[in-house]
Amino acid sequence: MSILYEYDEKKQRRLDWEEGIEIGEETRLIAQVHKKISKNRSIEIIAEELETTVDDIKPIYEAVKDAPADADPMEIYLNL
Repeated sequence: MSILYEYDEKKQRRLDWEEGIEIGEETRLIAQVHKKISKNRSIEIIAEELETTVDDIKPIYEAVKDAPADADPMEIYLNL
């Protein structure tokens, strides 16, 4: 059995670009959550301020709480 694979460079660049956007948005959200935690905001307040739900923000909130205070948002993202 042989597998045919056609590489589409434009499609791959587009996928890479979209993935980069997604990672950028996620790390920006992590940085925002980190800043709000440092101001002693509760998860409920953070969710409200970021216009999301507690359920959506909970994994990020917990990852930020468990990370060292000087952790880089990308480092936290990679450990989610």
